[in-house]
Amino acid sequence: LLYLLPVIPFGALLLISRRPQSVPFACGAAVGCAYGVAGMFLLDRPFLSTVGGTAAIAGVGAVWLAALAVVAGQLTRLSSVRRQVPRLLAKVPLRWLPELGGLITIAALVGFAIRPYVQTVRGHPTPAVASLIATLQRLQGLPVDPDRLYSEQTLYWVIWYIGLPTVLLGGVGLAAIVRNSLRALLTWRDPDSRWRIWALPLAIICAGSLAVLWQPDIEPDQPWASQRLVVVVLPGLILAALWAGSWLTFRARAGGARAATAVVVGLFCAAAMVVPTAATTFGLGISHSGRAGGLRPVAQGLALQRTGSGQASAVSALCAQIPRNASVVIISPGTASQFSQVVRGMCGVPVGSMAGQQAGRINSVLAAIAAAGRRPVLLASSEKQLVRFGGSPVRVLDLSTTTDPQELTQLPTAPTKIHYGIWMTMPTSGATGT
Repeated sequence: LLYLLPVIPFGALLLISRRPQSVPFACGAAVGCAYGVAGMFLLDRPFLSTVGGTAAIAGVGAVWLAALAVVAGQLTRLSSVRRQVPRLLAKVPLRWLPELGGLITIAALVGFAIRPYVQTVRGHPTPAVASLIATLQRLQGLPVDPDRLYSEQTLYWVIWYIGLPTVLLGGVGLAAIVRNSLRALLTWRDPDSRWRIWALPLAIICAGSLAVLWQPDIEPDQPWASQRLVVVVLPGLILAALWAGSWLTFRARAGGARAATAVVVGLFCAAAMVVPTAATTFGLGISHSGRAGGLRPVAQGLALQRTGSGQASAVSALCAQIPRNASVVIISPGTASQFSQVVRGMCGVPVGSMAGQQAGRINSVLAAIAAAGRRPVLLASSEKQLVRFGGSPVRVLDLSTTTDPQELTQLPTAPTKIHYGIWMTMPTSGATGT
């Protein structure tokens, strides 16, 4: 929703200028946003609690922009305003706005580049997120600081995934497009409407990128946090970089260069964008080929790696061993966090977590389950945790696989090995824990 705030002033301009597409555009945007807001509040409240601050900012911004749009629409009805606005836009200070907009774009990019050297971003993450950050910091040999959000590194996240040349080309392209679009909007001299067409996507790219790069509102481990970048930031910079490459090619040709030279310029820009990205994605490099000492090209990036291999069949086997009339109680914290929703969603039985609870309380819940006519089932990460509840504990899941890496300060390059183990018991009716 934060990315869509520029839709409000853009729709207001369409309505004020009486464009034929204004009413369909406004209605479509309103209906789409209403569906999004309804889905967020009715279906995704737990997630909303983690990004509530950003959602609140989007709501407040939308109200103010809508109010300003109404005021602007009423003012344009006054003949004096319609006469004075063109004169005001022709004044010398406003003629500098396009250049100022381009400079601000470059300054923002430079600011994000130097941000890690002048700021350490901390916040108030939820206990679960703080625990995850602290655990990753210990594993990676970093100072333990659970409140760190690593948001000052967002521009470097972008560089990891699309390369420095694409970021530089994209920055130059955005600055040039901002300048040209502002000039077209202020002077209304845009015969083919080229720059006015850029107005809305450009506003979404700039506003969305600024919001995400400043505070992505997500656990800061990579590649998990990269999902915030793929909505607006990465495609926006790539689009602007493509424009910049095309513009440089055109300028080379317009400057008197031969066609072959212009083609070389274009190919150079394309290679500058593709090569770093391919090297990151596929892990392209040179490696020794064993004891012989020879060198060979390798591709060790995440693009060619599989994660979660064997998980589907392991979960199917787990579900096959849980009775259909069971109610599952998980008493291990790790197993509860990893498998509560898996068992509930894939096996179709009720699940509750009693991790860290005393045996007496667990037994009372098991007795209540049996009294309700369902079969109590206990899950834990080890046999030792289950023996005191009776029954015959059996291992129902034993899987070694790989998962996405969780890097805080460097590019993720290889999957992480992980082992899942679950033991199950179905306590007898008279069993009590000790």
